[in-house]
Amino acid sequence: GLEKEIDTIKDLLKNEKQEEADIIETWLKNITKNKDINIIKEEKNKMSITEVIERTLEETKLKGIEEGIEKGKLKGKLERNREIAQKLLLRKMPVEEISKITGLTIAEINKLAKNMLN
Repeated sequence: GLEKEIDTIKDLLKNEKQEEADIIETWLKNITKNKDINIIKEEKNKMSITEVIERTLEETKLKGIEEGIEKGKLKGKLERNREIAQKLLLRKMPVEEISKITGLTIAEINKLAKNMLN
């Protein structure tokens, strides 16, 4: 996660001047508290550091997007399995069999059945 990205940046900063490293450390502390990232952009003569940070942030953003897509896929599969379970319940299939087919727990299927009655 973010800690790994911060460690990567710290490694890259080992060759930078202490003043520059302090600026980045302050910025990283602020960004992790959802503060404004413009601090680093104001340091125009620190382009190499800025580029490293921008690249790291972009990679982190892309990783977050990929994780979001994966969560969306899983949510869609779960919803589809619930729909299948409802159809099988309407056909009077035993809950245990529905659980084996859909991967839903018996408790989840019983909850679906109860909701279908309401």
